[in-house]
Amino acid sequence: MQRTETAHSYKINASEEILVKIRSEQTKEAYRIIEHRGAANAAPPLHLHRNEDEIFEILEGQIRFCLDGDIIEASPGTTVAVPRNMPHTWADVGGIPSRMIVTFVPGGFDRFFQAMESIPHTDPRAPILGEEHGCIYLGPPMEV
Repeated sequence: MQRTETAHSYKINASEEILVKIRSEQTKEAYRIIEHRGAANAAPPLHLHRNEDEIFEILEGQIRFCLDGDIIEASPGTTVAVPRNMPHTWADVGGIPSRMIVTFVPGGFDRFFQAMESIPHTDPRAPILGEEHGCIYLGPPMEV
């Protein structure tokens, strides 16, 4: 069993912070676990992951997911699985900050968060960095 170390934090834009819980290299790239902290009304653009499945566990806040056009309301205790290549987005709709544990399978998506540190999703570099890491931007964020 490996010991976990102090979590590293990435502020990827003004409304989202990523705390690394388990790094990909700790699992030989099998998976990666982060804690996502979002400000009220945080919402990433519609996107998909070419290489990873994504599993969200809602800890705090109210999250509205759009999964390939289907809307799912998620409150604390809800788990939402998003298979790779599925267009998806989400928005914090509860009016308060949210917290989610997010697992990426396999690992490796760490490098996207490192590349995106301090870059808002609206920055013209964001979709280019996303593409380099298998994250394809498809459209604007969900309206809150």
